[in-house]
Amino acid sequence: MSLKNSIGLLLTLALVACSSKPNIDELIAKGDKYMEQGQVVEAVLQYRLAEQADPMRGDVRSKLAEAYLKQRDGRNALGAATRAADLLPNDIKAQIRAGAILLAARQYEDATTRAEKALALDPKDVDALVLKGNALAGLKDFKGALAEYQEALALNPGGDQLYANIGAIQYVSGEPQKAEETFKKAIEVAPKSTNARLALGSFYLARRQFADCERMIKEALAIDPTDVTANQAMGAFLISYGKALEAEPYFKAIADKLNTDEARISLADYYIALKKYDTSRTLLTPISEKPASFEPAMLRLAALEIAQHNNRSRALEMVRQILAKSPKFVAARIFELRVNMLEGKTDNAISLANALVKEEPNTKAAAEGLQTIGIIEATRDRSEEAIKAFEESLRIDPRSIPTLLAMAQVQLQALQLDKTEQYARQVLQLQPDNPVARSQLVRAQLLRGNNTEATSELAKLQKDYPKAAPVLNLIAARELAAGRLDAARAGYAQVLAVSPNDLEALEGLSVIDVRSNRKKEAVDRMEAVLKRLAPSAALYILTARVNEANGNFARTEELLKLAIEKDPARLAAYLRLGQFYASQKRLADAREQFQMLVSRNPRSVAMNTMLGMLMEAQPDVAAAEKQYVQTLAIDPEAGVAANNLAWIYASTNRNLDKAVELAQVAVRKLPNVPQATDTLGWAYYKKAMYSQAVPYLEASVAKDATDASTHYHLGMAYSQVGEFEKAKKALQKALSMSQTFDGAEEARKTLAGLGR
Repeated sequence: MSLKNSIGLLLTLALVACSSKPNIDELIAKGDKYMEQGQVVEAVLQYRLAEQADPMRGDVRSKLAEAYLKQRDGRNALGAATRAADLLPNDIKAQIRAGAILLAARQYEDATTRAEKALALDPKDVDALVLKGNALAGLKDFKGALAEYQEALALNPGGDQLYANIGAIQYVSGEPQKAEETFKKAIEVAPKSTNARLALGSFYLARRQFADCERMIKEALAIDPTDVTANQAMGAFLISYGKALEAEPYFKAIADKLNTDEARISLADYYIALKKYDTSRTLLTPISEKPASFEPAMLRLAALEIAQHNNRSRALEMVRQILAKSPKFVAARIFELRVNMLEGKTDNAISLANALVKEEPNTKAAAEGLQTIGIIEATRDRSEEAIKAFEESLRIDPRSIPTLLAMAQVQLQALQLDKTEQYARQVLQLQPDNPVARSQLVRAQLLRGNNTEATSELAKLQKDYPKAAPVLNLIAARELAAGRLDAARAGYAQVLAVSPNDLEALEGLSVIDVRSNRKKEAVDRMEAVLKRLAPSAALYILTARVNEANGNFARTEELLKLAIEKDPARLAAYLRLGQFYASQKRLADAREQFQMLVSRNPRSVAMNTMLGMLMEAQPDVAAAEKQYVQTLAIDPEAGVAANNLAWIYASTNRNLDKAVELAQVAVRKLPNVPQATDTLGWAYYKKAMYSQAVPYLEASVAKDATDASTHYHLGMAYSQVGEFEKAKKALQKALSMSQTFDGAEEARKTLAGLGR
């Protein structure tokens, strides 16, 4: 809002405040007149002045709720409608209006309460019965919802929408045949109803009966060619099935029928999607000159600056003009943070996102802000922070497909395959053909080693997207997982023919070359790519990996440092450099690197655990012990840290009760890791609980018979439970494998006492 307008508003409010008896009826009448003329902003101002003059007027709150709905301001509409219903407890329409807005906000329990209040006033009110049915359906109480709809239908047998609601309940309850009959019944009772046909069309769409769906939409349009919902349905249908150019007449029909700037903006959006930028600009420019539609039209023009001219600075300038006039205009704020992301200004983007989350709590804007934070944290390799942000975003907006896909991807990168599949399947429930979710499921199956299942789904993806690089990459990855290196190489080469700079294909070829002992070829390829492309942190890291495989250690270190310099916020290069130092036995350098990682990502369990392991290897056991304690303060279920701290306690005969407790955590979290069962067995041994120790130590040896220490531990436990022959064999085995393991001297003494 400009300063001039702000002063005008303040003066208006001051005059009203100073008036001893504001004429509320005049204010309401002015608001009503503005509403009739479509001047909603002005109407809201008049109703708000009336509300301030008499906060107990429920009718004013009702009018204000309607005006906010016209503005698509759901949050303020909800507040006004619920307050109106509270002030007008005997007004059935006020209760139903509040319930309808609560329903739209997915507050199903509160919507049910409002419906029940309306039904207490009139048990036979059809709208109240439908509201309660819709609320119960939202709560997944389909039986209860069906009962409400059927009661409403008994009162209004010609209600085609009721039949549609009943059909929807039957469909989600697993009765598609009954549902289809009910949808057809709706058409029978209302043969001229476009909505009845569109409802049946939606049913056919859900059943993937696309030809039947299209037929129903066409029948609806034959009844009323100007019907907005039918035109929207046909436009969306054509776009979904790759016929976007054919959708133009339908979007034009909507704009002509509604004859509003909002409808013309929607038509401009359609042209933007078709990349008809000049046509869209011609529509938007005159609309942006009108005060009432300045913000949304100017925002589209800003988007055109990027889409048509890649002029991000001009786009940001235009968005700032919008925010100077309307600082709380959410769409502009979201656009601003997205442009900052495109510009690589991730700190700015996170700051803007945090402001949205704080100032617009529990709204879709907050969910968008949290999604942005999650995406940025994921690109910085901070998976814990990314997951936390995505979880909070999904709490607010659980049906957001972009957030669900992002969550599935970060879980996939963390090798949390169950969770990857969980989120990918949620996407497919909302959008059954989503190719990204389908690809994520295939990747999860490949990582599980389920090549047969992966191949089955991959064949469907290949049929739908035969030349798409992501699908070709999946095919090559399947061949690589199966050990068919030549086929995998051919697959990745096919990807690079389509997309020469595809990083996954370059990485796949590098892996194949290293396995095939063609390491120099891998190095030469990646070094050539590095010269050809603008280098990124990911490209530096991949080139470093192939150099390390080829023994070029100085170049490896140089490239990893370049990766850190290129993108200091990303953790992958720090991690890789730390691992490189550890592999080179440069433990002090590795420790320093992981200390830097922990300082940048203090709540990372993996980084904190690795730092403790490096300290333990140096050996700096006292520092390692403190580090493991710190790690377990972050996550008491951190399996590796629990195991290692338990081992320190057991091996030094301290805190043995705690050692057993921690070792039990490790075994629970790492059931197939022999070191964990060995630690628990040794902790029991140290507590003189020898019978409890033996089964865990036996399990450890069964899982890994190559470690002399595990045979030694088992032998010592056998000797304490009287299994002397077994003890001798275990101790002899340990000493035959090594004469220098920790405990070797005690093993020799015990063996001598048993008699060789």
